[in-house]
Amino acid sequence: MTNQITLISCYNKKYQVEMFHLLSRSEMFREVLEGGGGSAEEDKDIEIQTTETNKQLDDYIRLITSAQLPDNSLIYFKDLLQLTDKYKDITSTKIIEQHLIISSSEFNKLDLYSCACRFQLSNLKSNQLNLINKEDLGELSEDSNLGSVDLYDLIKHSHKDRKFEDPVETRTPPIMSQEDSSFVKLSVFGNIFQVTTRYTDLQPVGMGAFGLLCSSTDQKSGGPVAIKKVMKPFSAPVLAKRTYRELKLLKHLRHENIISLLDVFISPGEDIYFITELLGTDLHRLLSSRPLERQFVQYFLYQMLRALKFVHPAGVVHRDLKPSNILINENCDLKICDFGLARLQDPQMTGYVSTRYYRAPEIMLTWQEYDSAVDIWSVGCIFAEMIDGRPIFPGKDHVHQLTVITELLGSPPEDVINTITSENTRRFVDALPKRHKISFADRFPNANAEEIDLLEKMLDFNPKKRITAADALAHPYLAPYHDPEDEPTANERFDWSFNDADLPTDQWKVMMYSEILDFHNVDVKSEKDMTPSTTTAGAH
Repeated sequence: MTNQITLISCYNKKYQVEMFHLLSRSEMFREVLEGGGGSAEEDKDIEIQTTETNKQLDDYIRLITSAQLPDNSLIYFKDLLQLTDKYKDITSTKIIEQHLIISSSEFNKLDLYSCACRFQLSNLKSNQLNLINKEDLGELSEDSNLGSVDLYDLIKHSHKDRKFEDPVETRTPPIMSQEDSSFVKLSVFGNIFQVTTRYTDLQPVGMGAFGLLCSSTDQKSGGPVAIKKVMKPFSAPVLAKRTYRELKLLKHLRHENIISLLDVFISPGEDIYFITELLGTDLHRLLSSRPLERQFVQYFLYQMLRALKFVHPAGVVHRDLKPSNILINENCDLKICDFGLARLQDPQMTGYVSTRYYRAPEIMLTWQEYDSAVDIWSVGCIFAEMIDGRPIFPGKDHVHQLTVITELLGSPPEDVINTITSENTRRFVDALPKRHKISFADRFPNANAEEIDLLEKMLDFNPKKRITAADALAHPYLAPYHDPEDEPTANERFDWSFNDADLPTDQWKVMMYSEILDFHNVDVKSEKDMTPSTTTAGAH
């Protein structure tokens, strides 16, 4: 079998891919530590997640290397965003020297043995191990049928002394169900979902910041929905509080360009499930597949800013805007998701979680004050990426991130430097090479004058001078879509009174139940007032 390439889906019935999604989370949490501003609550969360990640990853590596796998194998981790520093050089270690571990994004670019290597996702969905002969690689097409064996059976055979039990579908008494008589327990690529019988045909879609995401069919509406499983939210107060915050925000932020919460329940296993609209793709996948035409860049930017014009007056800062959190459907309707990291606008807001490329410079400068301007910066970075087809500030770490920002924008101006309170940060900034701003017209030769003008206003080094969402919508570049009468702002500020509460898990659980009951009562009442056409549209 040494002449075969092995593509292994780590989505299998027993050994879950969850640990690798946790690995992605740990990369994000590591960014908090790099940024130097994590709150005590977030630091505790980092410790919990990282410890669990390392344990599960080590267990899986021991498992996969002890299985009877062919030599010269490629282990493909689907949806793995990036290996943390601890595991970047793992292919050179002795225990796993015959294997190659790469991210899915790198796999897509891989020219394996100078041949195009493609495979069918359906094989992965059926927990299969795909075996491809080297000589046949060049003949593969998207329609090629690949030989396969069941990965679960292979691992079982390699671990004869261990006991394995196949997951079976079971039914349990209802919890928090308004209409369904029971829950059904299903294994989705090794991850157990307990959902009400209203939702069928679960298929994995991906992983959000703190939960596994599946598509499903809503038997009530007949339409597609997304189901986000938040795993074990009551295992620690910090996790319960985060889930409570996301639930409250999803209930409060009702807007056409923000993902809508359609249903929510707590399963018998005490996981929480958020049911939302299902959109076909996200901006990250779109940008990875092809360059965007100018009219789409314009329309997508308009919708992002329209959402922020609504969110910011409510006293909410998203804090984690990036292409993968921007969902898009086949009609080019855009919705922002993943508000689990959102925070109130507070002059002493500390701790920041964001993907590095889209992080505002005031975060790297460890300011103690920041506000909604950090979201404008993130959208400005996304805007530049839509124009140019690549990230504008691809920093390798938070220090390098500030360096690449200054390479384009020049050294921080005096009014920015004067706001830095940390002596260490001040010395670091003073030690940076003095740079002059590069012309945006030179950096983006294919952009027109209006695009460049708006981009510069969104990427102003000084957040106090950075353009607001409302003013950006009124910019001439967005004139084809701008309509002040159709760009609402939130009617009332979000109630953040719970945010400083230090409560035990049981108390958060009681509050969560109360919010879920309230959601269903409001939902039932509102449905009575809806016309049939409105109800149908809202279910998609």
